[in-house]
Amino acid sequence: QRNPLQNKFQGGSFALDLPVGNKEFKKMVQELRDSKWTDRATRAVFVDFCVLNLSRDQFVSVRYEFDFTEYGKIVPKVTIRAYRDRLSHELLTDVVNYGSEFALYGIVSANAFREIGRFRVSGPTVYFSNVWNIVVCGVISCC
Repeated sequence: QRNPLQNKFQGGSFALDLPVGNKEFKKMVQELRDSKWTDRATRAVFVDFCVLNLSRDQFVSVRYEFDFTEYGKIVPKVTIRAYRDRLSHELLTDVVNYGSEFALYGIVSANAFREIGRFRVSGPTVYFSNVWNIVVCGVISCC
């Protein structure tokens, strides 16, 4: 069981907005390493970012938390929160979004039923001997 007081950190903090570009990001991370931005007094490092899923009108907030214990162990934790966009939209936009989503799930369902049929006919040994069948199963399970 985790101590509830462990998530309350006292003392100063340091925040940094990382750039979007890959070169600038790598340069800034190297500068942080060179300046030894973590030390023995560091209790945690947080990496927060937010992404927008336009097809679902959702903002997804992701927080990676790395707690440094007094024994030198790093305890990672991930928190993912999704927020719906409650802004008003035009009716046509909503119809197109929901229609596209319905078509996507229809196609995924049809492919899933087709793969189940192939699996039943060929059996698990023959079916999973083909690498592409494994890839198709992975893609269908992601949807």
